Amino acid sequence: MKEKSYPKPISSFKYSDWLFFVPFLALTFFYLFRVPIGQTPDEPAHLNYIEYLVKFFSLPDYSGSGVAHHPPLYYLIQAPIYAVSNNVYVLRFFSIIFSLLNLIVIKNLVMIIFPNESQEPDLALGTAIFCSLVPMYNFMSVAVSNDLSACLLGSLLIYFTILSLNFSFQKKDFIFWCLTFLAAIFTKIVLWPMVFISGLVVFFTQKEKRSSCLIIFALAGIELFSWFYHNVSLYGKWDLLGWGELMKVEYQLVGNRLIFDNTREWLVLLFHSFWGIFGWFAVYLPLVVYSIIRKSTVIFLLPFIVFIQHFFKTAGKTQKISMLIFSSFLVIIFLALVKDNFNFFHPHGRYLFPVISIIGFYYSASIYQIAKLISKICFGTDKSIVFYSLILVPLVALNIISAITINNFFLK
Repeated sequence: MKEKSYPKPISSFKYSDWLFFVPFLALTFFYLFRVPIGQTPDEPAHLNYIEYLVKFFSLPDYSGSGVAHHPPLYYLIQAPIYAVSNNVYVLRFFSIIFSLLNLIVIKNLVMIIFPNESQEPDLALGTAIFCSLVPMYNFMSVAVSNDLSACLLGSLLIYFTILSLNFSFQKKDFIFWCLTFLAAIFTKIVLWPMVFISGLVVFFTQKEKRSSCLIIFALAGIELFSWFYHNVSLYGKWDLLGWGELMKVEYQLVGNRLIFDNTREWLVLLFHSFWGIFGWFAVYLPLVVYSIIRKSTVIFLLPFIVFIQHFFKTAGKTQKISMLIFSSFLVIIFLALVKDNFNFFHPHGRYLFPVISIIGFYYSASIYQIAKLISKICFGTDKSIVFYSLILVPLVALNIISAITINNFFLK
């Protein structure tokens, strides 16, 4: 493993880099106060979970919160904050912090895969900027929801997994990975496959820390056992995840299995909602906007293939493995989402946000390849200017449309 050029996450950001996140902050603060409390997906249920903890000092069942099946770490963190502030907007503000930290992690994990200085600053920063301007990501960034902490933990799992493939962990980073590993298990079930992959990679690459890894795995097992025991004690019948009881409570979601009835419609709905179906699946963008995004996504496939072909011709073995592991996280999260939709009506694109770094990379790598071509055709054109313009101009325009659409809906 490499020992030199060990990445320094926050210090890798230049002062000028932060300017690119001004649109993200402007949009999130607009949504923070413009979107009424309870009008982001499942926000009332998440708030009920926190309020139940504050009031009764115990975990709720489904009579106390509609998301009682979620592991409690996010709510245990937010409960004392809410107890002190008694203000939902303070909880929403912490969601913005989670989302901003996630963008920092995304930039740095791409930097590890692409350490070439001629590529890295643009491609890594461009991926983070792209993710910051996905309208649904902005909208969800103000929600009281464990989605935001899950998104950050998902990116951290990918970051430390890729880091482990390329470097021997420093002590502080191994400790941070251990905390991320344990926190992800106790935050959201969808992260469990990512936890499994990360655990395997770190165990086999950090040979000098295997004994410590085994201790962490044992602690994770205790975590899981305590959660399973809680659910079985509460719901009985070996309902380890609380899903059996959820099917009784949310029987309407069980009955509407769109993925079986019309797979194409489910995929379209998943794609559209990743980009932006706001509120309680009620606020849609103009149909022409979705059409443009779909067509652009297909068109970007060709430059992305060119980019990947060039990458695999020039990259070293470790870089290639890093890219394959990076991509595998998207595959397992998508499969987990498909599995979930076998039982429930959950065609929500926001469930892909723990791997938004990979999706953002697809678009930014394609745009990067297009920018290279334009800079060659138009002699003297700076590649970076073209690259950032191709990202910022259409996405800022898309977010303006989204902000107007959301504002007009909640003016009614």
